[in-house]
Amino acid sequence: MKSTLRSLTARPMMSCRQSRQRNTCCGTHQPMESLFIYNPISMYGVLTGFLSSLNQNSVLHYAGLLALFLVTAGFLASSRSEFRSFAAGTLLVVGGFIVSLAPIMLTVPGMRTMGDQYDMLLITLSSITVLALASLMRSAVLLTGRRA
Repeated sequence: MKSTLRSLTARPMMSCRQSRQRNTCCGTHQPMESLFIYNPISMYGVLTGFLSSLNQNSVLHYAGLLALFLVTAGFLASSRSEFRSFAAGTLLVVGGFIVSLAPIMLTVPGMRTMGDQYDMLLITLSSITVLALASLMRSAVLLTGRRA
């Protein structure tokens, strides 16, 4: 045990610049690489795995969801103030989704720890879809010359 401690303390500490000159890593960059490269890749894999479970729904579920989205987008397209409020709300939802991913990126992402982020992903995708449909309806109304 004492020989191990002596060997560890006897080695001079290398700076990052010295370690780059010797083509070795000093070991301080590996946790950052794990946090900012491998954890987002793992999170992407987990969220796409969750989204792949949506193919178990029937066509009627998707048709009902599309009808709901179109009706909601129609109401939003008819009023300028409601459209702006929903756009601001969608921006908040997207920001909330990104903020909800931050604690997971600092820890270990997995299927068991990312269930709430899946719910946030569905809410975010739904609000972006409704906003896009409302934008298309609003631009179609404005292009035809009718004021909305």
